[in-house]
Amino acid sequence: FSNWDDPAYLVPHYYGDNFPNGELTDFEYVKKIREMGGIDIFEFWSLPEFMMENGKLNVQKYAGAMVDYCKTSVAKTGKPPEIVGIQNEVTQTAETWRDMTLALREELDKNGFQQVKIHSHNSGRMSGGIKAMQAIQQFPRAWETLDYTATNMYDYQNVIFQPEEFDNT
Repeated sequence: FSNWDDPAYLVPHYYGDNFPNGELTDFEYVKKIREMGGIDIFEFWSLPEFMMENGKLNVQKYAGAMVDYCKTSVAKTGKPPEIVGIQNEVTQTAETWRDMTLALREELDKNGFQQVKIHSHNSGRMSGGIKAMQAIQQFPRAWETLDYTATNMYDYQNVIFQPEEFDNT
């Protein structure tokens, strides 16, 4: 379904240092992290093309790919990820987040992954994380389905030497 251990499926992207990076699930690395007491959290950043139909996300294909990750993780590491996320940094509509959340929980449960927790869309900035949570709270069933909320705090980098200024960002 995606890039599980196969460099041919890397999705390149660029950071501030401007060299290409790619995301790849390396299950040997996941095993080592767990041996050191860590956990595995998985989420897509850009959604693979096979999930799209007429420019719109097919949430069943999305949920199926997430379950495939869990199954592959069990086969390669002995256990599924502890947490899966709705999506990293890419903003969707509130309705799409709702549909992704509900479809994901349903497919995880149906496939025996009831113990796998779900975290919300993972915004790049705190303000985006707050907006995402306000959006998903419109749908009580989806809100109650989430186990965790998540946000990156790249905006904190702007005030790292004056952290008291963070509240003004």
